[in-house]
Amino acid sequence: MTETTPAPFPAAGKPLERRGLSRLRLRLRPAAEADLPFLKALYGTTRSSEVAAAGWPPVLAEAFLASQFDLQHRHFVGERLATDFWIIEQAGVDVGRLYLNRSSSTWRVIDLALLPEAQGRGLGGALLRIVQAEARAHGADALDLHVLKTNRRAAALYGRLGFVLTAEESASHDRMIWPIS
Repeated sequence: MTETTPAPFPAAGKPLERRGLSRLRLRLRPAAEADLPFLKALYGTTRSSEVAAAGWPPVLAEAFLASQFDLQHRHFVGERLATDFWIIEQAGVDVGRLYLNRSSSTWRVIDLALLPEAQGRGLGGALLRIVQAEARAHGADALDLHVLKTNRRAAALYGRLGFVLTAEESASHDRMIWPIS
């Protein structure tokens, strides 16, 4: 398999302003080419159970994950030029990514992913509450996201935060929206 040159990240927009980040010792910083190995490894953790269920030998699993990450990355940076690509740091350690598109009246969380060891500690919910507050403060009409149909834990979190299912769905994902009233 040949290595391809990853697409570059566009320049990040104005950072989120809420102080809740510092209270959690979180920082969002623009993703850069140097972050690609971390992002690739993070992506692998989001697909680990699926790949394990396939029963592939490690070399095949790694090749599959690398190609899937490359495709996703190219799609995100190529199709979502107005998206902010942030690395989530906690106490100076990279723990996840937040991709947020703020280019229309409905802001979209393109992706929020945390390393397994950073999950279940309230970070995802805290980040989404900060994004919700920012969306409201900046006059957005709504905030939406897509959740994998099998990711019941994330869907439950989004429901607790006021997101509701819409009729729009795909074979693998449901769309949820948080209307700002």
